[in-house]
Amino acid sequence: MSTRQLTYGAIFAALYVVIGQFVTQYLPNPMIPGAVIALNMTVVVIAGILFGPAVGGMVGLVGTAVNFVLTPTAAKPFEGWAILPHTAMGAAAGLARNAHPVLASLTILVGHALNVLFYVATGLLPLRDVIVAGFVVGLGFETIVDVGVIVAAVYLLRPWLQPRG
Repeated sequence: MSTRQLTYGAIFAALYVVIGQFVTQYLPNPMIPGAVIALNMTVVVIAGILFGPAVGGMVGLVGTAVNFVLTPTAAKPFEGWAILPHTAMGAAAGLARNAHPVLASLTILVGHALNVLFYVATGLLPLRDVIVAGFVVGLGFETIVDVGVIVAAVYLLRPWLQPRG
């Protein structure tokens, strides 16, 4: 990993934490009572698409771990169990970086699917809550928002972040 990649990775990990601590809590998911749109997850996918699987994975690992340490008690278990899913999501986004941005942005589903799997497996999310239509619609709504944010960010940032020859 180059110094440039490491620097951008640190910046994106910090951005993940800032969004996780100060923005996400104000973005309720209108389809799932008590849930939020975890916009900070988009930062991991954006980093993976722009800089590759190592940086995407690092942003997922470091950003989520730091956010876990800073998260208040009630949400702490969710963020703790999201560390591995977000690391895998960032790496997957990096592997898909040469695909069309819309297709690459769908790697957000890796994070959502693994989060749900980990939350159900650890008892944080009852399986009966996952299989109801409202949950699926809510997760679909969040995914649509995520894809829009990721595609817009990639199109806006890619020209500015390309290595200069």
